[in-house]
Amino acid sequence: MARGGGGGSTQDEDAKHMFDRIGAEVQKIATRKALDYIKDLQGDLGKVKFFKGDTVTNKNACLFDHTKDTNVTSGQNNENPCHGRQSVRFSDTQGAECYRTRIKGSEKNSGACAPFRKLHMCDRNLEHIEPHQITSTHNLLVDVLLAAKHEGQMITKNLKEYDATNYASRICTELARSFADIGDIIRGKDLFLGHNQRKKKLEENLKNLFKNLYKELTKDKKNGAEELQKRYENDGPNYYQLREDWWNANRYDVWKAMTCKAEGAYFHATCGGGKTPTDDKCHCIGGAVPTYFDYVPQYLRWFEEWAEDFCRKRKHKLENAIKNCRGEKGNERYCSRNGYDCINTVRIQGKLVKGSECDDCYSSCTPFVKWIDDKKQEFLKQKKKYANEINGSNENTEKKTKHGPINNLYVKDFYDILKVQYEKVNKFLELLSKEQICQSEPQVEQGKASLVKFTEDNDDKTFSHTEYCEPCPWCGLKHKEDGTWERKEENHPDCPQKEEKIFNIENTTDIPVLTPQKGKTSILQKYRNFCQNPQNNKQIKKWTCHYENTHNDDCVLHDGKKGTSKETIMSYHPFFWKWVTEMLDDSIEWRRELKSCIDKDKSGQCIKLCHWKCDCFAKWVKQKKNEFIEIKEHFKKQKDIGQKGVPIVFTHDDVLEGVLQSGELFKNIEKDYGNAEEIKHIKEIMDNKNRQETTGGGTQNKTTIDKLLNHEEGIAKECQQKQNDCNKQSPPTDRSPARSAEEGPGRNLPSPQTPSPPPEEEEDGDEDEEEEEEKEEEERAKETTQITKEDEVKPCDIVETLFTNGDTTALQDACKIKYDGKYYGWRCVAPSGPTSDGSGDTTKSSDSGSICVPPRRRRLYVGKLKEWAEKQVGEAAQGKGASSTSSHTDATQLLRQAFIESAAVETFFLWHKYKMDKEIEKKQQQENGGLVLDTSTVDEKPQEELQSGKIPDDFLRQMFYTLGDYRDICVGVKQDVIEALKKSGDNKSGDKNINDISDKIKEILNGDNKQQPRKENSVKDPKEWWNKHAESIWNGMICALTYEDKSEIEAKPTEGEKTNTPKITQNTQLKNALLDTEGKKPKTKTDGTHDYTYEKVVLKEEVNGAKSASASGENTPLTQFVKRPPY
Repeated sequence: MARGGGGGSTQDEDAKHMFDRIGAEVQKIATRKALDYIKDLQGDLGKVKFFKGDTVTNKNACLFDHTKDTNVTSGQNNENPCHGRQSVRFSDTQGAECYRTRIKGSEKNSGACAPFRKLHMCDRNLEHIEPHQITSTHNLLVDVLLAAKHEGQMITKNLKEYDATNYASRICTELARSFADIGDIIRGKDLFLGHNQRKKKLEENLKNLFKNLYKELTKDKKNGAEELQKRYENDGPNYYQLREDWWNANRYDVWKAMTCKAEGAYFHATCGGGKTPTDDKCHCIGGAVPTYFDYVPQYLRWFEEWAEDFCRKRKHKLENAIKNCRGEKGNERYCSRNGYDCINTVRIQGKLVKGSECDDCYSSCTPFVKWIDDKKQEFLKQKKKYANEINGSNENTEKKTKHGPINNLYVKDFYDILKVQYEKVNKFLELLSKEQICQSEPQVEQGKASLVKFTEDNDDKTFSHTEYCEPCPWCGLKHKEDGTWERKEENHPDCPQKEEKIFNIENTTDIPVLTPQKGKTSILQKYRNFCQNPQNNKQIKKWTCHYENTHNDDCVLHDGKKGTSKETIMSYHPFFWKWVTEMLDDSIEWRRELKSCIDKDKSGQCIKLCHWKCDCFAKWVKQKKNEFIEIKEHFKKQKDIGQKGVPIVFTHDDVLEGVLQSGELFKNIEKDYGNAEEIKHIKEIMDNKNRQETTGGGTQNKTTIDKLLNHEEGIAKECQQKQNDCNKQSPPTDRSPARSAEEGPGRNLPSPQTPSPPPEEEEDGDEDEEEEEEKEEEERAKETTQITKEDEVKPCDIVETLFTNGDTTALQDACKIKYDGKYYGWRCVAPSGPTSDGSGDTTKSSDSGSICVPPRRRRLYVGKLKEWAEKQVGEAAQGKGASSTSSHTDATQLLRQAFIESAAVETFFLWHKYKMDKEIEKKQQQENGGLVLDTSTVDEKPQEELQSGKIPDDFLRQMFYTLGDYRDICVGVKQDVIEALKKSGDNKSGDKNINDISDKIKEILNGDNKQQPRKENSVKDPKEWWNKHAESIWNGMICALTYEDKSEIEAKPTEGEKTNTPKITQNTQLKNALLDTEGKKPKTKTDGTHDYTYEKVVLKEEVNGAKSASASGENTPLTQFVKRPPY
């Protein structure tokens, strides 16, 4: 038995013990080489001095406040390490990420698998540190400790909830794994790519942080600076050696921060040279780090963690299968995975007996078989990775990969020791099989399955379906004297003669079922061949179902094995639920596959592969509808349904719908997906369809599945139509109606253009390479369109802070613009000629025509945008951020916030003015004796209408125009429009300010500002930037409508008076009427009316005496409206 830590014994108990043994040796090597530099690299919280002169609030990292004890100053909750990260770290339904485009250095058949725990690590703050703010090793340590503290707390909380029974024995090990992953991130050894752009941003930021640290360490020629310069002068641009030494110097403090909330002991004794265990807080009493996992190659740690997770889940799943297929005592019954009672079933004779208690066996085995098959592929990839790495060369300090370099320092030292005993793959697999959980047999009373053995001569058994999840034996069962059963397979001496059955053709149904291609991971790859040739495709498998009576209704697969011991046959009941489960499973996968396409379409841009995806989805839906027709047809073969002579006669359709509503519908997929959002969405669709169902008519296409497939068909058509439309562009003509014509009809939509055809697929091409391209294309889509989940933009929170934080500057400034005592009417301006304003005074106009500027546009609020632009100019003048690439990101985030705030203030005052105008109209009507030409708008009470959840149509029109005005500022407008704005006169929003803002936006996005260089792969086109953030700005405008002024600022102050101090509060009734249940964004309406979400809101008027949508010819989506020319 190994003596832990750096002990010299070579008899390792398991892989974890071996990792600590060799890791300790490698850590000694690294420490010996860094010994002369550790003192200069060790961080001291007492010496921290942040960029603005502040210090840490506490020298104990466990008491850090992430809002104060950090170098991050960009706001947006970026200083919170866990912000935007998924909070679930351990799961029975989700597993490791093995896809090669997510893992550095992985290849087609060889690669690592990142554990589920690793996928959402708390390191957001490290992405957002400005490199120029790292003025010392002490400052850098603060944010690393902050990340470690939050990561440790997340792991501790999640494990206690997930596995309370084994928490104490597991917690220190789980923390050691995340501790090592943080060490890999800091040192540039992390293999997990995840969201590729986020990972690139973090890695780039760390390179710059250590580059800046190197400059700080070596700028003073005293105190060992020359020795430091000599060691690290050739270390750029990645600074791997500096990062290694820094981690070695500070790993103890990081471990203390990781274990703030821990309550348990490390899995073996590593303290005091491997002689002493830790205390119950995962600490060595002598002050050392008990784990050495951080000096073990990451993929190897992950392989061991994968194995432990596999053994734990296999045991649980098989014990569940034993109980459901053999009974609580392990021998009460003998069910097959297809739902048959094997005691009475003899397949060779066509004697098939459905087991009354065998449905649960099918429910347990169906997901297990899929899971175990997938796990075998993951195992083989990692096994091949081990063989490649152990036999590879690790002489270089840096390893090149398709996705960037990896720090390879000290890896050779590890392998040199590892090879002494474990150079052969099988020797390592033997050790991997010694994990304690892997040595525990799955057992339920008398029923038990084999142990896990990963070695080459046993892996088929380890990854088998086991006898519990196999079909009934071909020749039946033989009861043995000891009470157990012997399976009589083909060629058994007691096997009876084969008998052929003749079925009544009237009770037989052929059902073609589309079957996914094996070994493929994405839904598109699974059905690629079918989508290329849906009419004559080998993926469509023929099943034949034969109904004899209530107890004999069976379906057999025509795959060339029919009539042999290898044939696939199952009762119609499990066949039915198998089809339903797989259809719902596919539907969930399609939703995830198409999400980027649908979200991309919201912004009006296209992904080249989306047209193909939408077409493939449409073909899948059509095929599933055809299949369900035949499945229902066979359901109607049952003779005991709809019989006369009973008090209540139920039709086959009634019974079928009752079956689908029985609670079984989501039973199996919830085991695989848990409470996934996609499942919730499908349930909502079905509930809505049921509520919308009208009485009368036939029952054709009325089942729950019919309704879902009809809905999916609508989504497919919408997706196809969006792809056909997304490349359409406005024709270059000046004749299109303009946004300034606020009172006139809307502009025409862009004329259609022929969409790009779907990509041609090469018959002999590498499908895995194509799949990789699809994944990367999807990543790029997520990066450049919708605000990603990592950004977690919360417009309503920004608006709430703006209105309620006590700073009334923005509102006071807006008051001055809106209520300065002057009337602003329309002003028509010839770009190079006299002008005419709303007062009626007209001067000669140019023959070339005029541009008319509306009063709304002449005093648009841009105060927050002006502040943003001035800040960029000021920082550039001061030389801030000269070495920073993340400053570009912060500037664009602050720009987004400035747009949200400006538009919110504008909307707040715009609504106030709208209500005042309505009051004036009403008063004028009364003064005229009730005579008014159009009473439709005067009779309405705006506030009551808004509280009912409806934004008045003419005000919604103003909101559309306003968002368009802000888009003009972002993307810029033509010179003649700029000139017209200048000549409109008294432009309180400031034509020069707007022009300067537009120029500054272009400068920042294009990276022309040398002080804030553009981030690689970041958005540089203002139009693209707008498309990405327009939804957040619109959501902020809707949120602004839920706030009211409670300070009487409606009473306009006279000249010379001070404006009243605003007191803005949120109206709960308006919040509930307009916003979702969380109050964070516009409510999605299920009835199709008054939907003000960015992707659904359209400009139309209801038929109530005013113009209808059809009459005015306008039914324009907001996403298209804002792109119209401003004139």
